Amino acid sequence: MPLLTYGSLAESNSSFFTGPESILSTKGTNVIALGQDGRIFAYDSGDIAWVLICATMAWLIVPGFAFVYSGMVRGKNALSLLLLALLSMAVVSLQFWFWGCKSSLLSNLSHQVLTQQFHEFSIQNIDSLAFSHTATAYIGNFDQVGYTNVFSEPDIIANNRVSLFFTFFFFESIQPINLAMSSFSQIPTIVFAMIQQMQASIVGAVSIGSAAERGRIGPTMIFMFFWATLVYCPISCWIYNPNGWAYKWGVLDYSGGVSMELCAGMTGLAYSIFIGRRRGYGIKMHPHNVPHVVLGTTFLWFGWMGLSGGGTLANVRGAMVMLNTHLAACAGGVTFLVMDFRLERKWSLVAFCLGAVCGMVAIAAPGEFSGFIGPSSSIVVGIFAAAVSNLTVAYRHNFPWDDGLDIFAGHATSGIVGVLLTGIFAQKSIASSDGFTHIDGGMFDRNWKQMYKQLAWAGAGGSWSFIVTYIMGFSMIIINRIPFCSFRVDSESEVKGIDEDQSGETAYAPDSYMFQRPPTIMESKKLRKFRSGFGRFSSHAGTHSWSPKKPKSVEKPRKAL
Repeated sequence: MPLLTYGSLAESNSSFFTGPESILSTKGTNVIALGQDGRIFAYDSGDIAWVLICATMAWLIVPGFAFVYSGMVRGKNALSLLLLALLSMAVVSLQFWFWGCKSSLLSNLSHQVLTQQFHEFSIQNIDSLAFSHTATAYIGNFDQVGYTNVFSEPDIIANNRVSLFFTFFFFESIQPINLAMSSFSQIPTIVFAMIQQMQASIVGAVSIGSAAERGRIGPTMIFMFFWATLVYCPISCWIYNPNGWAYKWGVLDYSGGVSMELCAGMTGLAYSIFIGRRRGYGIKMHPHNVPHVVLGTTFLWFGWMGLSGGGTLANVRGAMVMLNTHLAACAGGVTFLVMDFRLERKWSLVAFCLGAVCGMVAIAAPGEFSGFIGPSSSIVVGIFAAAVSNLTVAYRHNFPWDDGLDIFAGHATSGIVGVLLTGIFAQKSIASSDGFTHIDGGMFDRNWKQMYKQLAWAGAGGSWSFIVTYIMGFSMIIINRIPFCSFRVDSESEVKGIDEDQSGETAYAPDSYMFQRPPTIMESKKLRKFRSGFGRFSSHAGTHSWSPKKPKSVEKPRKAL
């Protein structure tokens, strides 16, 4: 897609417009580009820069979860959690490029404002599993792969400065220079596809924590590729694609309450059941590095602001959704901290971090991207989500699965709370603040039926994520039986640590206090051998030191008086 110039597409009543040959005006800052089929597009340079910045900010969510997970586990497994999160981001991103998404998320505007004729002019050849405009109500197609024609296609998003009705009727009559299929569009498809790719990779990084301290890295990455294809892409198609059944039904969740958070939580639950409990489960294991948890939370907080603001482009509504995200995180952190203080009489820094994450997770459905609720309602959402998650964490050891990193307790429960509260707090006036979005609102607007739509959507998305992930786990039993391809390490490697077994590296020096583990079976045999043969062999904090036996004291003869 070659760049023609910087300027704007002149309006019919503009003094710069003198005919079809001078339709391009140099008075403007838009990026004027020529498509492969001769169509001319005008992209807003400010929105392009804003979305790219937000996509970069959103990427920090991945290392944020990596550091949180790394700090929550024992020191001998810290490095593996960092590697798993980054690898899952890479694998899901490659899957997203290959066939997950070759186009961007179509906004409500393309179906609520534009005619079908203009829609055909502006969007074509965007076939993918998640966002294909020729998709069925359940899944896309495989007509093209590898982001084909992404560069040459616009993404029809809200244009606050130019009437898209005017764009269609005006350019329809200009045939000589093929401007009949020209378009005012805020950003090109490749820009918005980037932030959608970040969202998909975040879901993979969240759910991968279910393999903590016992999962093998290689088979887990194979699993993640097929999981993104069979679980994430269908759910995204249901709610994001205008042809999806949830989208058509009027479900209010355009930012990932189910497709991101509930999907990640139920995926983590199914995978943890499939892979089994950790060795020594039931013994209270404290986070080995609380500063890592705090560092990861700061990355998450910063990145979530970008993920929120990037979906609304550079406008006032973006400020609203970013404010909602921040307030929900603050309310969630304080609530979780106070509820933990009630039990332990200690002000836990980890509790505040977990509560802040729960607040950001819950606000995904009503507050991000779409901005359906106001700041006051976002605080209520954060409080409810943190309270429910705190109670789930308190009783997690009563469950028959090992949710050591609180993926189900934090993401699934908070995601459900956010989706259901959207059916209560969503308001027409807030959603229409951008000038084009129209919803029926929630129970605050006397739309009582919205609640059962939200409940059905949460049940469908959560059930699909759990059942398909669980079936995938047992369908890969063949891979699990191949030597060196089992999904779980053996007991010897689990005692030794995933870092040393899978990576051959450790996060800390062997003589560090952080590197604590009991001796393995082979090391215990060596212990007995050294003790019986050469001297006393002592083991502390995973290190071994040898000291020779002390010679027996010989009583000296007394001197004669």
